[in-house]
Amino acid sequence: MSDDKGRKYSLGTENVGRLLWRLAIPAIVAQSVTAMYNLVDRFFIGQVLGRNAMAGLTLTFPYMLILASFGTLVGVGTGAMVSIRLGERRPEDAEKLLGQMVCLKVLFFVTIPVLAFIFLDETLMLLGGSAASIPYAREYMRIILVGNIFSHLAFGLSSIMRAEGNATQSMTCMIVGAVSNIILDALFVCVLKLGIGGAAWATNIAMFLSMMFALHHFSNHGGGIIKVRLKYIRLWRGMLGRVLAIGLSPFAMQLMASVIQTSFIKAFSMFAENQDLADLQTAAVGIVNGIGLFALMPVFGLSQGLQPIVGFNYGAGSLRRVRDSYVCGIRAATLLCTLAFGICMIFAGTLVSWFCREEMLAGISSRALRVSCLAYPFIGLNIMSTTYFQSIGHPHVAIVLSLLRQAIVLVPLVFILPIFMGVAGVWWAMPVSDFVSFAVTCVVVVFEFRRLARLQGTQVQEQI
Repeated sequence: MSDDKGRKYSLGTENVGRLLWRLAIPAIVAQSVTAMYNLVDRFFIGQVLGRNAMAGLTLTFPYMLILASFGTLVGVGTGAMVSIRLGERRPEDAEKLLGQMVCLKVLFFVTIPVLAFIFLDETLMLLGGSAASIPYAREYMRIILVGNIFSHLAFGLSSIMRAEGNATQSMTCMIVGAVSNIILDALFVCVLKLGIGGAAWATNIAMFLSMMFALHHFSNHGGGIIKVRLKYIRLWRGMLGRVLAIGLSPFAMQLMASVIQTSFIKAFSMFAENQDLADLQTAAVGIVNGIGLFALMPVFGLSQGLQPIVGFNYGAGSLRRVRDSYVCGIRAATLLCTLAFGICMIFAGTLVSWFCREEMLAGISSRALRVSCLAYPFIGLNIMSTTYFQSIGHPHVAIVLSLLRQAIVLVPLVFILPIFMGVAGVWWAMPVSDFVSFAVTCVVVVFEFRRLARLQGTQVQEQI
């Protein structure tokens, strides 16, 4: 057994707590670095170009989330299946899964972004964009769509690095892109004065560099346990359906995130006193969501550290390790979410000031940030449970849990609460939805623990 394979198979033997943090810390760094892509764009655009450019950037979020959702559909499902196949000692199937992912990423690039480009102007109007914000959104998206394939492959290949146990390499892949993005944003936006288009080109180039790093990792000269082989870059009957089924939950989450972004923008245009105030609230969405995403990225990184442990041990039939790692993940996620809550509540004004210079926008954004983070200590359970059910190949449960928090409760509240509370009701919809999803997830977790206990009992009887 090679050293790489030995490191991979430690997923089945190493202490669960140490293993979770060993895999999670690089993933946390990688996820936090990933969040910096959007934060860096927001920082330079907010400080240099102002409110209308920030509102225009916020208008692009639904588009970006839809594009990312198709990458997630393939990447998460492939990552979960790669972990399971390696746990079953089937590395050739893992390489077929990797090749199929590359094939699907390319197919998505030649279809989805092209359609988005064709209908760009019409959809920006439907999203609620104003005459002041749409030109910025149009310029940014036209450039981003050109380089969408780079981000698809970079993030997809990075997720496979984590699935095979190479969390540090995955982290490095993201750091390469993030550092490049910071340098190029400063150069293109501040020095060369290329405006919001410069921020888009900076992102494209940064993602290209991440993609090249990842491709090298999976080449014959890289350190990957599995390799990208030309003969396996195709669709595989019997594998595609399972990958898409597992990836359906995060895919739905991404799509619902797009719906949520659109709902917020539409709600502000409906309930704000005038279009200028609606643009202010829309700009605030970009700031608050960027800060909130960065604050919660450690939890998403933790969930990515949990995924290969659960997937590998479930495939290997080590149910006690599956349960122990799940419990450990929930505890750690709750701790991180509570820490994020404290930081956002105490330092809201300071955090917001990094992304805007206008006093009114800063006031709206800081108040909105404090409201939106009220339920943070409770959402770790939902995030980790969604990842857990994806990892064991039960996507239907993961889909229900993710949609509950991201759509079923939140979207209606975005339009109902403002009737009674005004524009503030849009922001209050977020913590109310989080509290409801927490209560339901608690019930699901209890039933899952009982199911694992029954399966463990069956294993003991078979051994006897």
